[in-house]
Amino acid sequence: MDNRFTIKDFFLFALVIVAIAMVGLSMKQYDRQWQQVRELGGKNDALTRDINNLRDLVQNIVSRPPPNITIQNVIPGVGPSTNSTVTPPVGNAGSSPAQPGQPVITVTETATDPAASENPFARLLAAREKPDFAEGDWLIENIPTRIGRLTPLINEDVYGSTVRARVMETLLTRDPDTLEMKPLLAESYEVSPDGLTMTFKLRRGVTFSDGTPMTSKDVKFSFDWIMNPVVDAARQRSYLTDQGATCEAPDDYTVIYRFKKVYFQMLGIVGLDILVMPQHFVSKFTPNEYNENPGILMGTGPWRLREPAGWRPGQRVELVRNERYWGVKPAFNRIIYLEVEEEAAQSTMYQNGQLDILPCTPEQFENLKKDRRTVERSILLEYVSMLGGYNYVGWNQQRGKKPTYFADKRVRQAMTMLIDRERLARELWRGYATVANGPFSSRGKQAAPDITPWPYDVSRAKQQLAECGFVDRNGDGVLDGPDGKPFRFELMYPSKSDLTQRVCLFLKDSFAAAGIVMDMKPTDWPTMLELL
Repeated sequence: MDNRFTIKDFFLFALVIVAIAMVGLSMKQYDRQWQQVRELGGKNDALTRDINNLRDLVQNIVSRPPPNITIQNVIPGVGPSTNSTVTPPVGNAGSSPAQPGQPVITVTETATDPAASENPFARLLAAREKPDFAEGDWLIENIPTRIGRLTPLINEDVYGSTVRARVMETLLTRDPDTLEMKPLLAESYEVSPDGLTMTFKLRRGVTFSDGTPMTSKDVKFSFDWIMNPVVDAARQRSYLTDQGATCEAPDDYTVIYRFKKVYFQMLGIVGLDILVMPQHFVSKFTPNEYNENPGILMGTGPWRLREPAGWRPGQRVELVRNERYWGVKPAFNRIIYLEVEEEAAQSTMYQNGQLDILPCTPEQFENLKKDRRTVERSILLEYVSMLGGYNYVGWNQQRGKKPTYFADKRVRQAMTMLIDRERLARELWRGYATVANGPFSSRGKQAAPDITPWPYDVSRAKQQLAECGFVDRNGDGVLDGPDGKPFRFELMYPSKSDLTQRVCLFLKDSFAAAGIVMDMKPTDWPTMLELL
């Protein structure tokens, strides 16, 4: 059978070659277009930076204190004689040459020290003055769990709040040295003598990351959004509802909060806890859509999401610099948040330079201090956080609308006395922890040193449990409750943390010594929040 190459075969071969060539040219053209888009994006970013730098320069000139101008008459043979001193609204520094018989104009600039004022960016300005300060590069941090939500108010936790705090802002901020509340989005505030009215005057010139100006309408919208019963913001809403809070916006730059009852934390709640949300953006979503969307995030802060409603769990959290930021611009181009849960992997990544910051567990800190190369390129910070909170066990007092064993406070007290917390602090926390006697730091003004923590006393705990009806009725080593059921409960805790795992094992052994069975339930953090 002959195998001949016919004209038909030639045309088919030619068509294949043409098709391959067209695909190759299309890919090359696509690459060129993509490169052009990237170049245009870079030029757009540069143009945005230049415009905002110009805006900052103008704002800085306008906001500078006006110079003092002294006008003197120059009299031939006599010399200058001071006539008057005036302070113009805005003027250029300098002096004009004097001619006989003409006044001498002397301009004196008044220097101000940002750190001495209410400037919330005094420390950033001081850092920028250092000789080794430089802009650019990325900051890579780690969040030791999977982030479930970035949307404000919905299932808020410390990890999502870490990201939100760099995108959104509040009326006030807290001084890191004195812990006093200072103006941020508000330029000033006033609390009435009876504590029932709080008035905030807003800064002008503040915009959200999309360029829309922030006004009092956005602050009131944020309050109203929290108060909407359909929005999943029960925790925040409860504080405001309990005090009968209302919010008014009499003009674009004034916000007035009124309360029916005095509560000592209300200034912090309305000034520090209520994140100012953009009404024009958030109002596009219904409350139910807002509750379901995990990635709604836009604010006035120094950082922004590239897509303020497009993030989803599992995607990398990446913040880019907000070139429209009203305050001192951040130094880094972007912040990358990794989600590495295993502590050993975190330490290895930090040692390899894959992480820039590592909040350590005590064991991690001790091990890293032994690595000379790591110590030489690191700044080791060991300090007591005044706002860092505390570790605790939350006893569920009701399940299925029925009281649990923990509804009796005597049982909760006994459980506390079964835990050797001094040993926990000494061995598991390597001496970096202390036993809490209340919700406040022992070094703060709110601390009550005269309050003695519950002691570690197994005998007293067993006696107290017996008084509550918990005894071993069948000799199996497990206490039986007043209802005849074994004293057995489940402890849910965040998984993937070696320290938390060891703490829970410690608790399990402590309770077992008294005849109480604790089942351990490690759960990933987003799921745990949903279950709670």
